[in-house]
Amino acid sequence: MATVEFVMDELTVDVDEGAKMIDVCKQEGSSVPFGCSNGVCGTCITKIVSGNENLSSPTPRESQTLEMFGADDGDHRLLCQCTVHGDVTLDSP
Repeated sequence: MATVEFVMDELTVDVDEGAKMIDVCKQEGSSVPFGCSNGVCGTCITKIVSGNENLSSPTPRESQTLEMFGADDGDHRLLCQCTVHGDVTLDSP
């Protein structure tokens, strides 16, 4: 099990390792918005406060989109593209 904390929603949930972040967000009612869900639109860019190493590696598409939006600082991810592999704390972009 892993813990995902949504600081912006004052919500902490336990999830199975390997869970898709988009599913976690939708099932738990987080405020993270989603658009295309394909790593292109940038709608779900979210700041990773801690635990970035516990998310799957960015895909080339995700890296390109983060760069396009100026969010390629290593502290932001597209949640539609991530899977959870340990504890993560998230906050608004």
